[in-house]
Amino acid sequence: MSEQQQYIGERWTQESIKILTALGWTQINDSGYDIPCSFKNRHGSNGKIRSNPHGIDISFICLDPFLNKNEIIIVESKTRQWNGITVSSLESFLKQLLYTLECSNCCN
Repeated sequence: MSEQQQYIGERWTQESIKILTALGWTQINDSGYDIPCSFKNRHGSNGKIRSNPHGIDISFICLDPFLNKNEIIIVESKTRQWNGITVSSLESFLKQLLYTLECSNCCN
């Protein structure tokens, strides 16, 4: 990742924190942390076992007024060039997000 992309990603992470905090959500953990992969065989690619953890940009806890209970929300703050997005790249992003959700404590 280039320095410019890293700077932009951190900027949007900080802006997301400001917006969601203003809405009354409470940030849990630091931004930009890793969680271990619990399904290394299934989350690998091309027949290889996954060796790296899953990265999470930010996580929050907020009250769901309809269920009247606290929910944990994982936020991915990304910036993408629309002309570079393909069906394949979107599917890959969503698959990685699903893998992260599978391994997070909030979904067990």
